[in-house]
Amino acid sequence: MLLSISIMLFAIFLVQIITLFFIMKMIPKHKNVKNTRKLHTESDYTEKDWHEEISRTIELQLLKIRNAVQKQTYSIHKKEIELTPNFLLFDDEILASIYIEDQLIIINKYLQTYNDYLLRFWYTKEGTLKTVFSGSINNPNTEVGQLVAVSNEICSQMDQWLTELLKAS
Repeated sequence: MLLSISIMLFAIFLVQIITLFFIMKMIPKHKNVKNTRKLHTESDYTEKDWHEEISRTIELQLLKIRNAVQKQTYSIHKKEIELTPNFLLFDDEILASIYIEDQLIIINKYLQTYNDYLLRFWYTKEGTLKTVFSGSINNPNTEVGQLVAVSNEICSQMDQWLTELLKAS
């Protein structure tokens, strides 16, 4: 009995040694495999690719603004307004090289409407964001009721402008 247990333990030990040997033999092969993922460099992008990247970035910024306004349609979400971009990442010259005149007009209307909205409802005389709004969401004659109503209108208008902007692309 003792002999059979010893033989079994020895066999298990041999199987483990052989397994380790094969594992060790395979490891250097994996280390020598070069990473085939290619990092993109600036020269890999065409001008069209670059324009598409800029276009998508602008669209994402506009959508972030729209979503912040949309959040105000049912409750006050100051943090959403804080996190929206205050300006586009690219200047007018770059935008003019990507968008046609009609699209630029839409983008400018969009941003102007949002800035007017911020000035009218969100900024105090000191230039900081309001934290308190008077009234009730359900009462359109109160400050918060007007904010919700105007947010609904602006959100609808922004949706139309985004549709027009994307159609023209």
